[in-house]
Parts: sequence; structure tokens; C-alpha cells
Amino acid sequence: MAFYPIAFLVTAPLIGDSLDRLGRKNSLLAGILIMTVATLTFGLAGYFHNVKAFFAVSFIGRVF
Repeated sequence: MAFYPIAFLVTAPLIGDSLDRLGRKNSLLAGILIMTVATLTFGLAGYFHNVKAFFAVSFIGRVF
């Protein structure tokens, strides 16, 4: 549970900088798009029968 505050502390300045450059609406749309792709990736990862493919797709979904 302590990882979330640390990650927030590191990424908050980066997100704040992107809000100034991209605008609030575009940043919000980008966040929604990234969350949608990650959720679909995790949802479809269960259909892989190959263990290596499952872990690869799960890792890509987690990093993305």
C-alpha cells in the first residue's frame, strides 16, 4: 500500500507539466484512453492458454 503515495509523489509533477502543455481536456481524454486499453488488455489476457503469452500481455498491460 505504500507504493501508491510514492508513485504519486514521483508522477504528480510530470502530470502537472503535461496539463500545461496538452491542456486539461486532452490530458483527461488521454487518461481515459490509456485506462480503457489497459482494462481491455487485462480482460483479454485470461483467454491466453500459453503461460508466456499470458505473462507478456499482463506485463504490457501493467506497464502501459
